[in-house]
Amino acid sequence: MNIVKKFPASSFVEVTNRNIDPSTIGAKKTPEILIGNKPVSNVKSGEFLIGEGPTYSKITDIITSEGEVKQVNLSSGISFKVDASSEVNIGDEFSEHSLVNSTVVSIDLLPSETLYEFILEGTGKLIVDNIELD
Repeated sequence: MNIVKKFPASSFVEVTNRNIDPSTIGAKKTPEILIGNKPVSNVKSGEFLIGEGPTYSKITDIITSEGEVKQVNLSSGISFKVDASSEVNIGDEFSEHSLVNSTVVSIDLLPSETLYEFILEGTGKLIVDNIELD
């Protein structure tokens, strides 16, 4: 499996407005941290994407292009979309927020869309459409 970090505009990623040191979470003077889902088309350079663990990856650049898309359908009934050049196979396993592990049951090729590629500093792990991706 090799996921290319290019996602269609309709995908959602989990973001935070700054890097979080997990050892300071819960400290009395820690400022509120804004975390939530955003469409990839609304994400800006300098924001942090959240991955499993949690881990954090800072976006240093965003490159847009046009390309075909794969829709990956999971055994849990949900799906996510990635660039068609990503290598994903039936039977591959993905985690949904570290709560449910699902396997790929089918892959559909979709028409060309605008793709957003994230250039990342950090672990490179992401949560896209509630699925943990390396």
